[in-house]
Amino acid sequence: MALTAGNTLSTSVAHTSGAGGTALRISGSLLTTTTIAHSTIVATGAGSSGLDASGLLASPNVSSSIVNGASSDITGDLLA
Repeated sequence: MALTAGNTLSTSVAHTSGAGGTALRISGSLLTTTTIAHSTIVATGAGSSGLDASGLLASPNVSSSIVNGASSDITGDLLA
């Protein structure tokens, strides 16, 4: 699943079982704040990542959510 920077993801589920996949990738504008709240983001495939927020200058704000990946939970920085 892809989320454009500056948007909000709320009460959602994102999942991938593909090897090397990413359950949620945030892309787009560099300086806008993205919010993820009350969501479950899970990647179960070998070498997969739960959330990829790399390449953004404004870190996403993640609250009251579960983020889990087989290889790494989060790529990039977050605001909590």
